[in-house]
Amino acid sequence: MRAFTQAGLMRSYCVLLATACRASEPSCVEVADHAAALLVSEGQLAAHTREVILGRCQEDDWAASMRRCLLETSSAEQPRNCKTQLTSPQRANLERAIENMMREESERQAAKVPETCLRYEGVLAEVVKCEKLDRAVRDGLRARFDDAKRGWAKIQDKTSLGAECASAITAVKQAGWECPGAARW
Repeated sequence: MRAFTQAGLMRSYCVLLATACRASEPSCVEVADHAAALLVSEGQLAAHTREVILGRCQEDDWAASMRRCLLETSSAEQPRNCKTQLTSPQRANLERAIENMMREESERQAAKVPETCLRYEGVLAEVVKCEKLDRAVRDGLRARFDDAKRGWAKIQDKTSLGAECASAITAVKQAGWECPGAARW
């Protein structure tokens, strides 16, 4: 049997104590990371949720019991109703931050465009590199694309946008038909 030295016992005690303290009082970073992990399938929303939880936890100085409750939550679909452990101002701050995050996420989603429009941007990027095209033609194509792209975010119903972008791709390809590599566009 191995003899324990005083230093070895002290080191073991410190590790045990640190682990016990950590388990009883999780940090805001741990809680925010856990919340993001529960929402990982939501992609970018998970990252934004992490920021909200971390910010509110740190700024509002959430109690250890609240942080523990969140850390013990095992599923986003089955929350533990941890918000009841917040004070009224803390709860109001969290709800306001979540509302802002959801509004911003909704705006980001509204700005999303069909894949065809992203392809339009890629084809245009290749065409405007073509030195065989007059500079004024390339600048005109770029200006039309920039105008169109600014309008995409404002369009609520994007169902016809894909067809418009497909037509624009055809026009850009026709303009750059004599450029090297045009066949692969």
